[in-house]
Amino acid sequence: MINNSIHKNFYNRIKLYPEKIQSQLIELFSETIKVSSNNLYSIILIGSTARNELSYYLTNDEINIHGDYEFIMIFKNKPDNNEIDSYNRLFEILTKKWKIKSPLFSIDYGVYTLSRLKFLPPTLWLFELQHFGILVCGESVERMFKEKITINNIDKGNLKHLILVRLWNMYMFINDDFIRDKKNDTTNIIKHYYARNVLDIVTVLLPHKKILEAGYGKRNQIFQTLEIDPKMDLLKPEINNCYRLKVHMEDSICLSDVSKTFVRGYELLIKEVFDFHLPLTNNSLVEQLISQKRSFNESRYKKLRWLFLGLKTFKNYYSFNFTFFPLLWNDRLRKYLILTLIFVHKSIIAKSIKEKNNYLKESMDLFNIIYHKDDLIFEANKPYEYNFFILREKINNFMVIYFYGMQNKTIESITKQNKRI
Repeated sequence: MINNSIHKNFYNRIKLYPEKIQSQLIELFSETIKVSSNNLYSIILIGSTARNELSYYLTNDEINIHGDYEFIMIFKNKPDNNEIDSYNRLFEILTKKWKIKSPLFSIDYGVYTLSRLKFLPPTLWLFELQHFGILVCGESVERMFKEKITINNIDKGNLKHLILVRLWNMYMFINDDFIRDKKNDTTNIIKHYYARNVLDIVTVLLPHKKILEAGYGKRNQIFQTLEIDPKMDLLKPEINNCYRLKVHMEDSICLSDVSKTFVRGYELLIKEVFDFHLPLTNNSLVEQLISQKRSFNESRYKKLRWLFLGLKTFKNYYSFNFTFFPLLWNDRLRKYLILTLIFVHKSIIAKSIKEKNNYLKESMDLFNIIYHKDDLIFEANKPYEYNFFILREKINNFMVIYFYGMQNKTIESITKQNKRI
């Protein structure tokens, strides 16, 4: 490695955190450097930790973290499996050693080569890396990026895709006990995760309004003063409460309110960024989204990625059944997934059994359009949770192939995620 020690500036940048977090970060990167070869070029801390927005709280002498230590490792050449395995073993050891109880905590890292940096698409992720990334060790890579990300060149289609990501992540995080209405110690963690996902409503909305800012704090501050429309304006106090819960651990919002804000906020966001004509019924919401030709309009790199995943799904999921071939055009698979998930989320927060079942049936009907078998049937005589778990099993199997088609995600890992808290 060119420079095998942690930079002094890194210590200065993490001074606002409690000593215990500082100590863990220093240990994390010191030990990472020790197991690294000369192939490692640099490490950059990113995400909420780099933005000073890490969620944590202290209890006696313990610290709990509702977030992750996120960073990227940049290599001169693609590292081999043995090198990656050595990092994974180290991070597993450190996670166990620190005994952080929150299921929201992880050591999350990405692997890049110097050559790949030059071809990164102009996404929000890259914008925040350029704006807030902290060089931990090694050499700066700023000159490697093709261009600075601005409101004029950011991939707004990829921001729309973030809607699907957040709907999916929240859906995957809802555990079995929550669906069965068995409230327990994990309920507050689910509330925190709702709040975290609510904040990305603003993340997607502001660039649509030609405003680009890095960090939840600045985005929330702007959103609170922005006049959008009466329905979105009504959500401002709740979104501000979500920000204060996520970043400052100030618990002034109940689970019922934050879950409603999540669903209502994403419904309004979908209508806003996909330019729907109002007023909308559930049927016209479906019709307008599916009929749009270039809904996402992403960068060429992202378009090719989703075309590749669509073709891979056509082969591995649909077994070249040309009945489903039209789903590959105009991002219909992603559109149906967004619609499926928004309706299933509506079913989760609905109060009456009738409402819950009606929304869940709509979700199931939408998913059946992209489902390749005829065994997914809403059984009205069964409890809500029975139909919910049947639908979730089918969606999980589809997402392993389509959504995670370029990763090593397994159905077992997704199922474990559903049950982990």
